Amino acid sequence: MNNRNGFTLIELVVVIVILGILAVTAVPKFINLKDDANTATLQAVEASMKSAIAMVYAKSIIKGNQNLTAGAGVVVDINGSDLSIKYGYPRADYSSVSAKGSWEDLIDLDASVFSSIIVGGHFVIYIGETPPTGLNDKCIVGYKQVNGPTSTPEITLNDC
Repeated sequence: MNNRNGFTLIELVVVIVILGILAVTAVPKFINLKDDANTATLQAVEASMKSAIAMVYAKSIIKGNQNLTAGAGVVVDINGSDLSIKYGYPRADYSSVSAKGSWEDLIDLDASVFSSIIVGGHFVIYIGETPPTGLNDKCIVGYKQVNGPTSTPEITLNDC
């Protein structure tokens, strides 16, 4: 009798094909790289926002208007544009395109990737075409302006 040990080439190929089919159908369910990439991008935006807010507050202190809330001169210059401030921090309740543009210049957003909107009194940056309806939506960074001279702004990051 002739004893055979091992597999034939055909059996090996069939097993590899079956494993390939299983991998193609199962892996996307476990790995979502796009959401991870978008979350990492929003984390970078959050860090940029924190840095920019600190810069605005420092400029406000230098100018001496960190305790003011409204009126003439309650702005800081950002790359030649005036950014409205409240208690030394950027305002979140912009009402004009120029104010929105100042915010976007402040944190240097790429308009082809990011959009911004005011939602519930918060300045919100999001990825995608559909604007968020609230601060609990996914894939957003939200900024809540200060309410008093001793408060600090709140930044919210919701993962994708």
